[in-house]
Amino acid sequence: MRVDLIKIGNSKGLRLPKPLLEACGITDSIELEIRDKQLILSARTAPRAGWAEALQDAAEDENWTEWQMAPVENDGWDWPEDFKWPDHPIVSTSGSSI
Repeated sequence: MRVDLIKIGNSKGLRLPKPLLEACGITDSIELEIRDKQLILSARTAPRAGWAEALQDAAEDENWTEWQMAPVENDGWDWPEDFKWPDHPIVSTSGSSI
């Protein structure tokens, strides 16, 4: 299919026919990739798409016995004698959200 580029300010854009977008599952935004001097447009997927199905397929009866019976190494796990817990709640300031 041939599509002409249109001028948009100092850039150029293209109009994609609605049936073409619907056939590809493209709504408001796309994933754009450049490969071998080609632009590849694809529908965006949700960041965690498929996780629920993957968890259902995961083994339900995992055996943690070996891990639970592993020897505990206490070296370096002691609190310093002068350690004092803060009086206020500890809150992450990393800016990430879950």
